Amino acid sequence: MGKYNFEEKFNILDVAQLLGFKVIHSNDYDWTVECPYCGSPKANVCYRKNGKDINGFNCYGCGQKGNLYTIYVDAMGIREDIKNGKTANQVARREILERLNLSSNNYKPISNRVSTKTVKERPDKEKDIVNKAFLKELKLNKENYENLIKRGLSKKDILSYGFRTVEGKNQIEVCRRMQSKGINPSTISGFFKTSGGDFTVNTRNKQGFLCPVISVEGYLVGFQIRVNNPKNGQKYIWLSSNNKPEGISSGSPCGYYGPKKAEEVYVVDGVLKALICHCICEDKTIGFLGTPGVSNYKNIEPAISKLEKIVGIKKVWNAYDMDEFTNPICRHDYKTEKCDECDYYLCSFHLENCTNKIKKIKMLTDGSKKLQQIAKKYGLEYERKLWDIDEITKKWKQNVKGLDDMLLISEIKDPKYIK
Repeated sequence: MGKYNFEEKFNILDVAQLLGFKVIHSNDYDWTVECPYCGSPKANVCYRKNGKDINGFNCYGCGQKGNLYTIYVDAMGIREDIKNGKTANQVARREILERLNLSSNNYKPISNRVSTKTVKERPDKEKDIVNKAFLKELKLNKENYENLIKRGLSKKDILSYGFRTVEGKNQIEVCRRMQSKGINPSTISGFFKTSGGDFTVNTRNKQGFLCPVISVEGYLVGFQIRVNNPKNGQKYIWLSSNNKPEGISSGSPCGYYGPKKAEEVYVVDGVLKALICHCICEDKTIGFLGTPGVSNYKNIEPAISKLEKIVGIKKVWNAYDMDEFTNPICRHDYKTEKCDECDYYLCSFHLENCTNKIKKIKMLTDGSKKLQQIAKKYGLEYERKLWDIDEITKKWKQNVKGLDDMLLISEIKDPKYIK
């Protein structure tokens, strides 16, 4: 298969298979996969392009990028081996070589076959039992509590939804206490069995607080971790244990927060955002659906279907963030790393349109169109909710991005009155 980047014996496709990435489409050189960060089916892992080895990961849903080492480091929660003077990438390389059983004269690439092995999901009712038992073993620290208060949640809301802190430490003792009470964490997202035979939790060495994901039926089906000190802008990661012993993928589910019966639902891009909107909103007759991302169509449609059948919704409000209406003019202000890579970064003039902004806007616009199509498919009324928009240019003023922030600063805490 040729010579790889970093003079390596494996490529990024080998690593993607080791990590259990769900493959949507594949060929000899690159795969379209489900993003392990945002759940979008628009991530790409590619080891060769135009005859050149690149070994890169790129998600067109959330913008996350990486290489064959960094995606492994992030997925496995690897830290630097300070004692032995090894970087996180070096530790990752050693683990990958061991798992692939490679030596200098022993290279048998696995990337030419796509694994179809799946782990059977446990029912949502069982997920609910295990996840609630897990929360009972944890506490919420002062830093995370104050963060949630600033976001508009009350003490009652925080207690009611069971927000808890994860310290990024080994969770073996937590799992032992759960098991002593008859709780079986096997094949529940985030839990897995170590080589020593103990169950633990895959926090990826991240510190932050757990965001509860509630299904349309009202079950606690999983968590996102809101990271305290995010790297590369990745604020949220799923509590997942895909491709680990007795572990399973989170599946990137949508979260519903609202009454059991509602005629209208506001769809926002973010699980925590939907929960906050529900708690702040004075009108408790409407619901809020939090999606893992505007490009995560595979989970949005079944959620809308359930809301129509179970909750009885008749109207879908598109309440995605206002950056869909960003003015694409180039101001060298998009993102530092993207501006650095742009051919026009050192120009003294500003272009009429920023190619990076245009790509982002198209992705967001496509997400809105897809939501509209889903609503139409189920015979539901659809409308786009707008705020902080210039009446003349019809572009976002860039003051308030999300519906949760807009509700927080509004005198009337009801999205019907927001403009």
